[in-house]
Amino acid sequence: MGVHYRDESLLVEEGEHRSLLVLAFNSAFRRMGRRRFEFSILTHSLRCSRIHCRDRLRLWYHGGIDEAHPDIPSSTELLRRYIAELSPNDVIVLGASAGGYAAVLFGHLLGADSVHAFAPSTRLTPEYVHQSPFFGSSQRQQWWLERCRLLWALPSAVPRFFDLSRVLSEYNGRTKYFVHYCTGSDKDRADAEWIRSSPGVRLFAHDCHGHAVFAHLLQRNLVYKLVQPELQDRLDEALRPSLANRTISAMDASVGTKSVGRD
Repeated sequence: MGVHYRDESLLVEEGEHRSLLVLAFNSAFRRMGRRRFEFSILTHSLRCSRIHCRDRLRLWYHGGIDEAHPDIPSSTELLRRYIAELSPNDVIVLGASAGGYAAVLFGHLLGADSVHAFAPSTRLTPEYVHQSPFFGSSQRQQWWLERCRLLWALPSAVPRFFDLSRVLSEYNGRTKYFVHYCTGSDKDRADAEWIRSSPGVRLFAHDCHGHAVFAHLLQRNLVYKLVQPELQDRLDEALRPSLANRTISAMDASVGTKSVGRD
């Protein structure tokens, strides 16, 4: 693989299989370590082109990818330039949790072919967060609430991007959004349901618990199927061992088909 660019928050590589580009966004909880980018092993084994992004401020990427691109609009243009240089046939975007929020948002803005968002945040507005039952007294919930407060005070934040339902209401005419969540997580299910009726969105409810649907899919060796372009229209069959129930999305309804899990 040829490295186009690498720093603390961004890795751009041209792969042996140039027809596929995977654009991956770290979650906010991902810390620096031996593996700076949480999807690096998965994408390396595919030998495709890849772009990895890390949320330098851990504020849902509203602080941008680096100091030279300190907000979402400038980061979008940076990624668009790298995608053009790599010139893939298919662009698949991945992200979990806060990275899932970024995957949906940037996938929409960049006109990616498909997005796989694992337990994404979908509502970051003050009105929702302040009345939400999911921001309570636990240490993790308080951490998220503090991150939201920092987000709202961030000068570079773009409030129109806080609500993904509003963002996705203007369909870009291309992107398919596959949203994965555990049936055992009320918050993740609520976040997924919030964008359920948006154009191009399909929900996949998996038989698991907590904020850990990506780990659940990894353990069952199913993640590789998500990044195969030829399987994007046959994911119901590919993911059947993991699915918990039958779901119908706005995109499915428009073509008269169903997203089918376990009956």
